[in-house]
Amino acid sequence: MDPRLIQTAVLGDPESDEPVFCPEDPEELKAFRLEHAGNTWWCGINLPGGCGRRLTTKLCT
Repeated sequence: MDPRLIQTAVLGDPESDEPVFCPEDPEELKAFRLEHAGNTWWCGINLPGGCGRRLTTKLCT
């Protein structure tokens, strides 16, 4: 397992229980961003290791 990957991303707010799995493939990430435009992602505090901070996506090409 890659320890750099976020294990606690959730949709909406830090207290959410709705997990988000961000794609690593650039094209899939672009589609993910369009699908979730207007949403926010957080490091959920209800999941192990969660810090409550807002997250962003990073597109590397």
